[in-house]
Amino acid sequence: MPPESTVQAEGKPKGRSWRRLVRKIVINAAIVYVAVLLAGVIFQKRLTYFPRRLDTSEQVPLLAGDEEVWIELAGVGRIHGIYHRAPVEGSTVLFLHGNSGNVCTWKGVYDGLVSLGAGVLMIDYPGYGKSGGSPCEEALYSSAHAAAEFLQSRGVPREDVVIFGKSLGTGVGVELASSGAFAGLVLESPFTSLVAAAQVHYWFFPVSLVFCEEYDSLSRIEQVACPLLVIVATEDKLVPPAQSTELFNKAREPRVLMTIQGAGHNDIQDTGGSAYWAGLRDWLDKLR
Repeated sequence: MPPESTVQAEGKPKGRSWRRLVRKIVINAAIVYVAVLLAGVIFQKRLTYFPRRLDTSEQVPLLAGDEEVWIELAGVGRIHGIYHRAPVEGSTVLFLHGNSGNVCTWKGVYDGLVSLGAGVLMIDYPGYGKSGGSPCEEALYSSAHAAAEFLQSRGVPREDVVIFGKSLGTGVGVELASSGAFAGLVLESPFTSLVAAAQVHYWFFPVSLVFCEEYDSLSRIEQVACPLLVIVATEDKLVPPAQSTELFNKAREPRVLMTIQGAGHNDIQDTGGSAYWAGLRDWLDKLR
């Protein structure tokens, strides 16, 4: 049997080796974590905006009465949109779509609004569809303000414009509505802020330290003075319904909450069906 001192001497290197292994794992994990954080900072716009570009010569499907329009935007050039003039006494909806696709992707919602008897202007943000420039928070805000000014140039004052934001467009819509008097504001699947929505999915990262694109609707919603309709999908896995409800609860009266049972983030109209459009029509009619 070897002496006790020999056994202890053999055990020490093993302890040091185990500690070195743990240290190496921790250091490598920290490097990976920091690298992912840096990637989030560098590529955050690619993680936020998913535009689909269109050539300026590409045909856009139009209904009778639709027209393609171009709106000048300082620092960008021109943004593209589709416009359907409202009938006499009809509302005009400024539709601000989500973070993916272009006006062709969202044409079904546009057509549905036209079928309600509303005038509709739907724009593509900078970097989307045929619009020039590239997307960022301030550029999207500027494009919405430019769209409202375009409607004024067509004889539609802000007091006759209903802003309709979907998903990312809700952040744009709240900012625009907080800037002055509008006929109404519709928010479909709204978040309290883009940072808060992202934090739900990336709970293991300090999103507030990484994301510069904030879209902080919660801090602006009390400044919105026009009637509000919030549409919530109960099975929304992208924007937590609890955030939509929180935003609604902080808003001023008059306000209406419309809940679409069983709907997810991207199938609200399909799941809600005729009840969805009837509810939207009733709310719009009450604004007149």
